[in-house]
Amino acid sequence: MSGQFLHYAAVTAVMNVAIWGPAAWAGPQDVVHLSGDVTAGTQSVSIADLEAIGLAEVETFNPHEANADQYAGVWLTDLIETFGTGQTQSVTLTAIDHYQAQFSRQEWQEMEVLLATRANGKFLEFETRGPMRVVIADYDETKRLHQETVAKWVWMITEIEFQD
Repeated sequence: MSGQFLHYAAVTAVMNVAIWGPAAWAGPQDVVHLSGDVTAGTQSVSIADLEAIGLAEVETFNPHEANADQYAGVWLTDLIETFGTGQTQSVTLTAIDHYQAQFSRQEWQEMEVLLATRANGKFLEFETRGPMRVVIADYDETKRLHQETVAKWVWMITEIEFQD
């Protein structure tokens, strides 16, 4: 992807926030695309639909921002149980800038992976890296697995691909 496109996208996003205000970027109407090994084929689901799976709340330390925050969202395991076919072995999360991180079945079974849609009681906005971001609820910097997966704290998630 060209740098010009990313610059255009960033400028457009900033202009939309300036014109329409933060609410244009934050809320239950935002969508995430699901693809791959999913029960209903490729589909778009709203943040409200995802939260309907079951909204979990946790307080955890965020190593990228060096502070603790209260997060709410859906557990990755619950998302996979709801939309996966039962054979899902990994999921790839893609951000708005096409950054990707993949979680294996072993990782989501050994760590508490939350797909956060809210922070400190507010929907995640463009400025707060929304509409969805990864948070490891039981993050412990002394655990090797957590050290190895700190780069997987993806934010601005726009697509989730299920692989069997």
